Amino acid sequence: MVSQFQTTHNMLYRCFSISFFTILLLLSNEISYCQSNSQKKADSLFRKAEYSESLKMYKEVLENEKTNPQRFYYPIAVCYSKLQQPSNAIRYLNKYLSITPDDQYYTNTRFNPDFREISLSQEWFNFLDIALGDFNRESKNIEFPNIRIELLKLWEDDQKYRRMIFSVFQGRPPNSLADATEAVDRYNLERLESIVDQIGWPTFEKVGKDGAHAAWNIVQHGIFNPLFMKRCLQEMEKSLVKGQVDGVDFAYLFDRFQSIFSLGQQKYGIVRGVPIFEEYNIEARRKKIGFKKPMEAYRKNYTIISREEYQKQQLQLSSEYTNHILKAKSFISLGKEKDAINEYAKAIRCNGYVKNSDIYDFAKLLAKYNTSNSRLNSIKMLRVLVAREDKRITTLNDDLSFEN
Repeated sequence: MVSQFQTTHNMLYRCFSISFFTILLLLSNEISYCQSNSQKKADSLFRKAEYSESLKMYKEVLENEKTNPQRFYYPIAVCYSKLQQPSNAIRYLNKYLSITPDDQYYTNTRFNPDFREISLSQEWFNFLDIALGDFNRESKNIEFPNIRIELLKLWEDDQKYRRMIFSVFQGRPPNSLADATEAVDRYNLERLESIVDQIGWPTFEKVGKDGAHAAWNIVQHGIFNPLFMKRCLQEMEKSLVKGQVDGVDFAYLFDRFQSIFSLGQQKYGIVRGVPIFEEYNIEARRKKIGFKKPMEAYRKNYTIISREEYQKQQLQLSSEYTNHILKAKSFISLGKEKDAINEYAKAIRCNGYVKNSDIYDFAKLLAKYNTSNSRLNSIKMLRVLVAREDKRITTLNDDLSFEN
C-alpha cells in the first residue's frame, strides 16, 4: 500500500515538474521574443534618429538582458550623445570600451562622429585624458607643442572625410568627396614632409604620443610619395629602438609599404592576401612589436603554417610567378594585350618574387593599352619602381611607351 502510494506520488511529482519546467521554458521563450521585438523597435527608432524613444527602449531591454548586456552599451552611449548628455554618454561608452577595446580603438574614438554632439564638452576632454591614459602627454612635457597641435588638426581633417566616406557612402563616395579627400591628403603630406625636414620624425618626446600617432596616420595615406613614406618608415625604425614610436603604428606602416608600394612580403599580417615573410614566426614578431592580440583574433579560422609549409608555399609562389610572366610575354608576341595584362596582374601578386624589369614592362603595356583604368594602374606600377628606387624612373620622359 505504501509502495503504491509512493509510486503514485512520484508520478504526480514528475508530471508537475515537467509541466512546471515546460511553463518556465514557454515563459522564457516569450520573454526572449518580447526582448528581441523590443530591440528591433529600439534599433528602428535609432535609425530614424528618434533617440529619446530609442534610449527608453534600449534601457528597458538592458534591464532584462542577463547573458550579453554589453551589446546595448554602445547604442545607449550614442543616444545620450545625440541628446547632448555627455556624462551619461561617457558612462556607457566606458562600459563598452572596458570589454571591447582593440589596439587602435581609443585613438579612433577621438574623431568618432557618433559623439560629435559632445566632442567640445569638458566632460569629453576629461574622458579622453583618462581613457587614453599616458597616450597623451601634456604640452609642457614635449619639445614642440605647437607642432603637436598642428598634427592633431591635420589628423582631424584626414579623419573627417574618411569617416564620411564610410559612414554615409559605405566606401563609395561621389567624385567630389573623393577629390576633396585626395586634396586633404596631399596637403597633409606636404606639411608633414616640411615638419620632418624641420624636426625629424615626430616622436613621443617631440610631439607627444597622440602627435606621433597623428603623423603616422598622415603618412599612411601618402600614396603620392612612396619615397617619403619609405623615409618615414626608416626614421620610425630608428626611433622604435629608442622606444619613441608606437610599435603597432610601425608594423602597420611597414606592412602597407612592403605589400602595396614595394610588392614585398609583409611581417605582421596586416594586409590580407599578401604572403607573410617567415610566417611560422609571426606571433613572436607581433608580440615583440606590441600587438595585444594573436592573429586568430584578427582573422577568423587563421592557422599559422609550419616552417616546412612556408618553404613549400614560397617554392610555389616562385614557380607561379615564372609561369605567369612566360604566359604574359607569349600573349604579347601574339598581339593579345588584354590576356597579357591579366597574366602580369597575377604575377605581381606573387609578393617577394616580382622583378623590376617585369614591373617596368607591365607599366609600359598598361600605358599603351590606354584606357582610364590601365593608365591608372600603369602609374601604380611606376610608384612601385619609385619605392624600389629603380633608375629607370629617371628616363621615363625618353620612353615613348608612356606618351599616353
